[in-house]
Amino acid sequence: MISTSGNNLSISAADLTLDGSIAAGAGSVTITRSGMGTIGLGTAMGDLMLSGSELGRIISTNMTIGGTTITGLTVNGVTATNSNGIAETMTLKAGAGTITFNGTESVFNALDAQASGGITVSAALSTDSGKMRLDGNSDGMGTDKITLGANITADIP
Repeated sequence: MISTSGNNLSISAADLTLDGSIAAGAGSVTITRSGMGTIGLGTAMGDLMLSGSELGRIISTNMTIGGTTITGLTVNGVTATNSNGIAETMTLKAGAGTITFNGTESVFNALDAQASGGITVSAALSTDSGKMRLDGNSDGMGTDKITLGANITADIP
């Protein structure tokens, strides 16, 4: 187990295998690739992959996955149990590409997804205790958008 005693933890790697757990408590955890590439979260594939069970062994107040070097971030099948260790907001960043939610439903406590090249939601996506923010044009350049796939609806108050 890695314990940060409430401090922040940042991991930058080509790929990551988390056999143990991370306990940041009141701190935040950031995981990104050390170079350009993709990230797969849950059952999704990518250059760096973080499975649902690995995510479920991370305890922190907030978590960021991705950053400026991420060309694509795909999320598939993250359950509420997988993401409940992140007490507040899960931030997903694809600063050099897109974010795609596909396959089976993904659930987070609160979600902030930021992509420079657009966001596609083709599977159920929800939050169970906080807000959801999707920004498909995080770099403010171009006309990147949020695309909802067939049978996906948005309830925007």
